[in-house]
Amino acid sequence: MSCLGRMLPQTIRMDGSRPPIRKKLVTNNYNPTFCRNRLYRLWIKLFYGPSTQVYRNSKRINVHQKYKKENNAQIIMEQQPQLNDHNKQEYPPMHTAEHLLNATMVKTFGCPRSRNAHIEKKKSKCDYELPTCPTEEQIHAIEEKVNEAIDRHLPVTCEFMTHEEAKSIVDLSKLPENASETLRIVRIGDYDACACIGQHVENTSEIGLFKIISYDYADGKLRLRFKLIK
Repeated sequence: MSCLGRMLPQTIRMDGSRPPIRKKLVTNNYNPTFCRNRLYRLWIKLFYGPSTQVYRNSKRINVHQKYKKENNAQIIMEQQPQLNDHNKQEYPPMHTAEHLLNATMVKTFGCPRSRNAHIEKKKSKCDYELPTCPTEEQIHAIEEKVNEAIDRHLPVTCEFMTHEEAKSIVDLSKLPENASETLRIVRIGDYDACACIGQHVENTSEIGLFKIISYDYADGKLRLRFKLIK
């Protein structure tokens, strides 16, 4: 393949000597150059035209390839499910413990999942609608069941599905009106499944010990306050 080449001016050292002669070659048609000096590269562009492919450290800088990668990344982003924005920075172990507590309350009392929760790293609280106040023994049993689920080292996984597919698996009555068309269903082993966009651990073994620190009951609502002990 023929190419255009040119000898660039040789550098003169401070002591008057000259370094070994090296060809600074610039070519079109994707032929490499060994031009590493910024001034040389600018001069080459001006001399041969802006379409000349300039190589740096033996690697061609291809702007078109850069744009192609960005476009491909954009296509991949568009193919991913579009979920609602999540504006809370939750502590994953505590938030996952909330899922287990909700599932335990539903299994034990048949009540809805908590519709009013305040989840923090140090301690959290959840409200549940119950016709009567649970006994001390029942509260203690709830704590034990949550810890039993944690001790099973259940995997926490996510899958995406439509509302139609999800309604036979989870309760969608808590979803906001502006919920995205695609839902993320978070499963904790065989113990719980819930539509959620929050942050979770990968395994219940990362949660720690679940401890109910206090509770009160008023106007048909039970409030449980709990924390995690590592």
